Amino acid sequence: MKNGKFICLTFCFFCILFLAGVILPSGSCYAERKLKGEWVLPEGYPDGFDGWGCIDRITDDEVVIDDVSMALARIIDYNLPEADYKPKRYFKKGILAGYIKNDNNEIESLWLIKKCSR
Repeated sequence: MKNGKFICLTFCFFCILFLAGVILPSGSCYAERKLKGEWVLPEGYPDGFDGWGCIDRITDDEVVIDDVSMALARIIDYNLPEADYKPKRYFKKGILAGYIKNDNNEIESLWLIKKCSR
């Protein structure tokens, strides 16, 4: 009888593991999802960002967004909804911006969304 219980418990254990693997999303799929706030983005903007928030401070090599310091890539693309040229000067304290990171976890693209309502 002990052997029968062991086989039954082992079978149940593997069934639970199988169901967990099928039902729960894989880590890489979750990591590839982009974030999007509840605003309407201008045409030409991406469907989502790696993150977004209010800029607290920005320098040539880093940006602080919502109290989190992040490195900027050597070449960074600044994006505005209405301008043909994209000057960095529009990205300053108090601007809500979305960002996209490269493989080195550096911000390679900043997207101006609007002024923060703080």
